[in-house]
Amino acid sequence: DNDCDGLTDEGLVNACGRCPPEECFETPYPDPGECEDPGRTCDGTVPWPDDPTSVTLGEGTVSNPYIYVALDGLNQVAKLDTVTGTKLWQVSSHGTSPSRTAVALDHTVWVGNRGFANPSDPSHSNLVHLDADGALVCRADIPGIVRGVAIDGDGNVWAGTWNTTRVWKVDGRAVDTTLSPPRCRVLTPGGIDVGVPIYGLAVDGSGYLWSCSPGSPVRSIRLDTRAHTYELVPINACYGVAVSPRDGRIWFGSYHGTGCVNSVTGTAPYTRFNTSVGCGGVITAVTVDSDGFIWASSYSLNTVYKIDPTTGTAVCSAPISGPPGVSVSDARGVAMDAAGKMWVVHRVGGYANRFLRDCSLDATFEISRGNTAYTYSDMTGMQLRTVTTREGHWIQDYDSGYPAPVWSRVTWVADVPPETTMELTVTAADTQAELTTSPTPPCGPFTASPADLTACPWLAGHRWLRLDIRLTTIRDGVRPVVHDVRVYWSY
Repeated sequence: DNDCDGLTDEGLVNACGRCPPEECFETPYPDPGECEDPGRTCDGTVPWPDDPTSVTLGEGTVSNPYIYVALDGLNQVAKLDTVTGTKLWQVSSHGTSPSRTAVALDHTVWVGNRGFANPSDPSHSNLVHLDADGALVCRADIPGIVRGVAIDGDGNVWAGTWNTTRVWKVDGRAVDTTLSPPRCRVLTPGGIDVGVPIYGLAVDGSGYLWSCSPGSPVRSIRLDTRAHTYELVPINACYGVAVSPRDGRIWFGSYHGTGCVNSVTGTAPYTRFNTSVGCGGVITAVTVDSDGFIWASSYSLNTVYKIDPTTGTAVCSAPISGPPGVSVSDARGVAMDAAGKMWVVHRVGGYANRFLRDCSLDATFEISRGNTAYTYSDMTGMQLRTVTTREGHWIQDYDSGYPAPVWSRVTWVADVPPETTMELTVTAADTQAELTTSPTPPCGPFTASPADLTACPWLAGHRWLRLDIRLTTIRDGVRPVVHDVRVYWSY
């Protein structure tokens, strides 16, 4: 019965003699924690300690191979591929004097414009959201010199101002398209006055916003991103600010204040620790790699340092450099990329160096030759992905062995505690290579089992299927776990 009309015709509808949407085959994956199985990629996911056949979030992820650098003299932002170093686009920052970028989980970017041309004018000083192609999504009007941008675990964005000593919470998704340009929704109209100037922001894994706030003494805010209550925490010195994915300590540069590269514990009594690196105000940016080592860039010594978090001493260091015959200086920003390599942005010269974990130079890339590149925030999004919102992917490629299969459904068994997520996205292609280079449009994401693949008819007729399960958490110590995955199909 090839048309399911109840009559015997010239053949069967599928290999097992059933009519659509019934499937013929079940392909089980009862051991998703076996990350070495054929066709499988565990990207930021690891076997669950309580049952190694199941899979859960690990310490980090490699899901964002991009870096977004502010070109403050041009009032522009550039996006580079961190694998090839290719510049993908360079667009307007929709304000003036941009300096901070923060990369969301969907690869879009938030840009803080300081607005030196007119700090009280929100067309100059503001926070803007650009999509992955560089187009403007919306603008949040934040006068007063935006000098801090960070994304919290709920996907909302925080901006901090220097002149008005305020932090502003902006909805990461809502846009008012009735205005021109479209406006991002500000969740704290007028901002929250924290009484200290903001020079940098970061969000830890427990939902607290930290700052670099120069003054006498130098302090940081510690603000609950949901309750909006805050306290001021004394620190030794600061400029850039970053959080360790290993122990949650908050690390600071040394430009403002009298200390060296230094840190404070994320909880009371807020114990301070001073390293022996970068003393005398020579360090601007800091970040922390997935192993817990601190990386610091010196604007005045044109050097990047790797620092042991326990001893506070330099493990290694390296000078920044440009191509032959090109002068560069001012190692202004440092960030870890998706492959675990370290990028250092040169404020003078318009280039960036990429270093390996032993401080050896890996490559040098042009951002915008001869122009100032001024970024030292979470410009690769790796702090968000390894500290604030831990994210990982479990990816399985499956070969049906047939040129025109019909993909029916996917089921799974998972534990998804509060403040964690699990979502499945499915694509298909004629070859395994094309799953990466030219897949079908995505089907999903699905958050509840089963996932009905017949709702995505474009999957049918492609031999290969890719399952991408994305896991996230926004709270330390709480992780989702996937125990079993199954694919149902026919031909």
